Amino acid sequence: MSRLTKISLLIFGIVVVIAIVMAVVVKTMVTPEKIRATVIPLTERSLHRKVALENIHIGLFSGISLQDLLVRQKEGSDNFIAVKSLDLHYRFLPLLTGKVVIDHIKLVQPQIIVIRHPDGTFNFDDLLGRKIAEGSEKTKNAEQAVPSRSTPKNVSSGTNMNLLVNSVSVSGGHLLFIDRSQSKQTPTRFSLDQVTFTANKITLDKSFPIELSAVLNGAKISISGAYDIKDKSGKVDFDLQPLDLVGFAPYYRQALPGKLGSGLISLNVKTDLSPDRIAAKGKVTLDKLDLMLNKLPKADLKQAKLEIDSSLSYQLNNKLLDFSSLLIKFNKIPIRTVGKINLSGKEPNLAMALFLDHLDLERINQGLPEGLAKDIRNYGLSGQVNALVELAGKPSSGARLLKKADLRFEDVQANLSGVKTAINGSVEFTGQEIKADKLLLNLADQPVQFSLDAKNLFGDHITGNFQLTADTLDFNKLMPVSKENEAVADKGENIANPQAVHEDTKGQGGNVNTSNPGQQTKSGRSEIGPISIPAEINGKITINQGTYKQLGFDHLFVDIQLKNNHLQITQAGCNLAGGKVSASTDMDLGEKGLAYQGKLDLSKLQLAVLDNGLFPDSGQRITGMMDSGNTFSGHGTQPPELLKALQVNGQTQIKDGEISGSPLLITLANFLGNIDLENLSFLSLQSRYVMRNGVVSLQGALDSSVIKLQPEGTIAVDGPLNLNLNARLSPVAMAKLGSDNNLKQALTDENGWGLLPLKLEGTLSGPRVALDSKALQKQAVGKAKQELRKQLLEKISPDKKDQKSDQNKQLLDSTLKSLFGN
Repeated sequence: MSRLTKISLLIFGIVVVIAIVMAVVVKTMVTPEKIRATVIPLTERSLHRKVALENIHIGLFSGISLQDLLVRQKEGSDNFIAVKSLDLHYRFLPLLTGKVVIDHIKLVQPQIIVIRHPDGTFNFDDLLGRKIAEGSEKTKNAEQAVPSRSTPKNVSSGTNMNLLVNSVSVSGGHLLFIDRSQSKQTPTRFSLDQVTFTANKITLDKSFPIELSAVLNGAKISISGAYDIKDKSGKVDFDLQPLDLVGFAPYYRQALPGKLGSGLISLNVKTDLSPDRIAAKGKVTLDKLDLMLNKLPKADLKQAKLEIDSSLSYQLNNKLLDFSSLLIKFNKIPIRTVGKINLSGKEPNLAMALFLDHLDLERINQGLPEGLAKDIRNYGLSGQVNALVELAGKPSSGARLLKKADLRFEDVQANLSGVKTAINGSVEFTGQEIKADKLLLNLADQPVQFSLDAKNLFGDHITGNFQLTADTLDFNKLMPVSKENEAVADKGENIANPQAVHEDTKGQGGNVNTSNPGQQTKSGRSEIGPISIPAEINGKITINQGTYKQLGFDHLFVDIQLKNNHLQITQAGCNLAGGKVSASTDMDLGEKGLAYQGKLDLSKLQLAVLDNGLFPDSGQRITGMMDSGNTFSGHGTQPPELLKALQVNGQTQIKDGEISGSPLLITLANFLGNIDLENLSFLSLQSRYVMRNGVVSLQGALDSSVIKLQPEGTIAVDGPLNLNLNARLSPVAMAKLGSDNNLKQALTDENGWGLLPLKLEGTLSGPRVALDSKALQKQAVGKAKQELRKQLLEKISPDKKDQKSDQNKQLLDSTLKSLFGN
């Protein structure tokens, strides 16, 4: 036998002997009875609950296995914790010294039932209370249960079994949470299934890795990382696949501003934990979000998506939340922010900055809730907005939270009532001041420049000024006819047809009560005001050339002032129709209906230009040079009520003019049988008028070679005319009058002019002309008296130079007066 063979047999024999010795030691020192005597009493004393252990298996290489370990509920016989098997793997070498060191624990199919009672307490509250009540001494003993490798310690003084846990693993775990606090009859249940947990190289003074995975209500949860028990620090990653939030509704229902129909939450977050700081970086997503809002029904969310991508930290000592980056996307609409929130006081204190980077308004339009979007989409928003907004202070500060804002508009477009509008430029807000320097507005493809500077925005009194300038501006492009106005125009219910308005008001209950402008108007819309604006703002509007309808004007200027809650046009004017227009107004914003007063002056306007520009297709024409001065006052913003409240005093004079196509002249020409009156040239047309309670009182005079009129009477804004024309026809016109010669002679004065007491009734669009019978009778009596006087004087005093002639005239006039009256 070779020497090598002998050595091999010797080593084999030694191994066999050691194995036999180890088996004997295991069987004699680590017995089921010793394990049972150690584990069950220790567990029952710690948990204050009954503990059952079905089987204990001990193997030389497999270690110790506890089968079917049960921990009962504190009250009753139901299970609190059930473990299919608990495997403890010991190390061999310590057995030679008479000690058992277990360095691996494996739990198979542990099941835990957590119950929340109707009063809000849990079925494990006594365990937490015991740990807290017993203080540091028991805590130290618990820590001694997992000693470090270098300094193993006994579990208790009565045993010689050290518990050095090198690794712990859990497989097939299950946790059932039963919550009876929300409803006694139908408790809420949550299930955490397929729980798997591993922790390796566990030690009290070094970081060790951990991994956990489970399925919560069908959603997979994964947790992995490393943790240091001594330093209470570690790095842990959390991953949650989409979890249905509806099942958790009882816990957030009261906090929501509405009702949640559906929603999935998922997250992927990496955390860095320390005793005084928690840092997190990752993403949280809410998807397929259906939320019906109580107070904003139009803003109901349907299948919305909210993404939060952040990097933040929370200082536990000073309660400071720090956002190094936070990106929020709602339906792909991004908002980025950085800053800090101090939570140490009764109210949070913010110091944050919000960033809008190339924010696409069209995308916002598409991402808004349908209830809001369907109203906003009509505006056709497009373009991009860039913004930096700085906030500092407490939320209760309201608008004062805003410390700085820089807004930059890049071809931002909108369709406002059919008018294509665009804006380019920057707006800056600093402290309490806002500035917009040469902001470029594009109104229906017409450039307009706007500048603004306002200060003390959050103070008691705002001050500022603005300027709006344009080289050319066509107002026709800014005032498209709306569908509503088109419908009204089709019915003829506009100011051009006052009779239609009059008939309409009859159908609604008659006259309008204008004594109380605070009442709701007949249109169903409440009057504006009172408004309080604690500000002093000065502004100027300048337009070099402009167009309204087909009428051009130039050098338009409007000086505006807001002061003491009065909005004033201190002066305004332009060159128009060869003349000038000037105006001023003062509007009191503090009254219901916004009371106002002002004046309007027109100087040397060419009516032909004015008429052709404003009413090119009316069929009526008027020419001449017009001067007019008017003062006005009133209140109200809703027609026809504002016309009822409008008060006007004015006078107008037109020289060397012509009128044609007027319904009034056509009616008068038909009545007198003289077609020449349909086109009337005149030397002058003068009028004085006063408007009160919707009625214009008029006195006027028209002087032409064909007819002279002295109208006097009233015109109501809702249609009715009541005018005495006091007409005088020229001898040529009288010759064309188809009447009896005796009647003509009765209506003719000594110069051959016919005196016709005509009365005008009806409406402006449908006038009616008639003879005033009473005036005609009085005029006939006067004519007869005058003729009789003439004949009697020729007989009584043929010599007009006779001294008795004057005495005879006086005696005759006295006699005729007693016969015919005045």
